[in-house]
Amino acid sequence: MIILPKLLYSEIGINKSTSGNNVLMFSLEMNKEQLLNRIVSAEKGIFANKYRNNSFTEKEAEKYFSYMYSDELNNLNIQTCTEYKITVDRIRNIALASKSDIIFIDYIGLISSSNKQSSYERVSEISRELKEGSRGVSGIGARGKSRIIG
Repeated sequence: MIILPKLLYSEIGINKSTSGNNVLMFSLEMNKEQLLNRIVSAEKGIFANKYRNNSFTEKEAEKYFSYMYSDELNNLNIQTCTEYKITVDRIRNIALASKSDIIFIDYIGLISSSNKQSSYERVSEISRELKEGSRGVSGIGARGKSRIIG
């Protein structure tokens, strides 16, 4: 399991998808529109907050929206899941069905667990379950909150 800073999460996912890999991104704190914005922004080198604040320059707006509706974006090998309160078992089932080469999870602290333990114990348990379930997948990236999981 690899831990990634949030900004690298989208950029590495795009890089891997354009390299012929099938990428699956679980985004547990962003909806599909926010995740798409992050992907487009990363690909076009535009700060994501410019979309949120509607503060594009004319050139940036043209780059952003022409890519947003392009075949190039539609042809990226990226599948996304933005289900809230998702469990490790559900992640495992979606991942197996997707036949992805690499999986990103943002972020593990929001994965649901039946155990009512401390946050540390719950995230540790989820991390172990994800590691066990990632066998057979060439890579899995997860983002935790101020915690390295190895």
